[in-house]
This record gives sequence, C-alpha cells and structure tokens, in this order.
Amino acid sequence: IGRFEVSLDLKSAETKTCLAHNGWVDLGTNNKSSKKKNKPGSDPELHVSVRVEPDPRYVFQFDGEPECSPQIFQIQGNTKQAVFTCKFGFRNSGDRNLCHSLSSSSLNSVKEQTLKERKGWSITIHDLSGSPVAIASMVTPFVPSPGSNRVTRSNPGAWLILRPDGYTMKPWGRLEAWREPGVSSDVLGYRFELFQDGVATAISVTSSISTKLGGSF
Repeated sequence: IGRFEVSLDLKSAETKTCLAHNGWVDLGTNNKSSKKKNKPGSDPELHVSVRVEPDPRYVFQFDGEPECSPQIFQIQGNTKQAVFTCKFGFRNSGDRNLCHSLSSSSLNSVKEQTLKERKGWSITIHDLSGSPVAIASMVTPFVPSPGSNRVTRSNPGAWLILRPDGYTMKPWGRLEAWREPGVSSDVLGYRFELFQDGVATAISVTSSISTKLGGSF
C-alpha cells in the first residue's frame, strides 16, 4: 500500500528501549512539490509505532571468578539456558592462591614459571534444549619449549573433541597446535585428526593460519 522511512538511533538502543516513531505517516508520493498541490487527506496515511529494543536472547556472563567460567546463555522468557560454557581448571587449590600472592619484586622468576603452566581447559557447546552437542577438552597443555616462549611443533598443545554417542560422549577428533619457527613469525601451525571407533585415523589436515588475520579449516 506504500512505503515510509524511519530514522533509527541504534547506538541508543543498545542498552534501552527507544521509541523511534509514534504517529501518522504519509504513504503517498515523496515529491514535496506535488504534495503541496494535493488536497489535505488525499494521500493515504498510516498510524505507526516503531520501537527499537536491545536483543535479550543471548547474554554473556561469568560464573564466579572471570578466569574460571565465561558462559553464554539463551534467554527464553524467564528461562535461562546455557549454549556455551567454558571451564578453566587449576591443578590444586593452592595454585590460584599462589598466582595471587606472588610478588613481582621478590619472586619474579617463580612467577614467570607459574604463569607458563597452563591449567585445564574445557569448552562445551549446547543445543537449544541445553544438551551438550560437542565438548573440547585440553589434553596436552600449551607449554613453551625449554629456553623459549613458544610452543613448538615437537611438543604441541592438543585439544580432544568429543561428541555424543547415545548416552555417552566419545572422541571425535584431536586438534594440535603450535607456533611456527621464525623470529617474527605470526603463523600458527595445526594438525587435525579424526577418530573412528575410538582410534585416530590418518591425518585429515595439517596446515597453518595467520595469528593476526585468523582463519578457518
């Protein structure tokens, strides 16, 4: 029956509901000169109310301390369902206290060694009902080689990817990653293996991506 334009201030609508338009709009010609010639009421009008609301469907938050559990929830009415959860583990209860109490002046060398020790890390992807559909767990920590700040190909870090099989989660793939050699190298090497009946098959892919530009495989 016609068209009209409404200006939206998306910046203001990021945190609160905004009323972009509330009133009558003309659905006739956009030519102002011709409008002046038309009699009042000759063009069809429509009463329109346009509101812009922030999307409440997905919420990002931390569960407890930030380094322990960042999560993404889907909001459906009064129901909050996790769709992405991430857990960081510590080897023992004293590790966290040690990281917080180290003094940069007196225990600098010990602190550097502690910060290099990567802890447990697992990621879970959930479907819309909350059931896990994939889990990635760090099985080999990303530890720099002796005398270096890089994880090398000879000792890569690794993730084990699991998917549901009936009522259990079974290994589906293994992803290894390392930093390619070179003083100014910004290339991340990786190797991915698929599992069949719980046993890794031949290498599916081995390649590299830029750490600055990112990529996919």
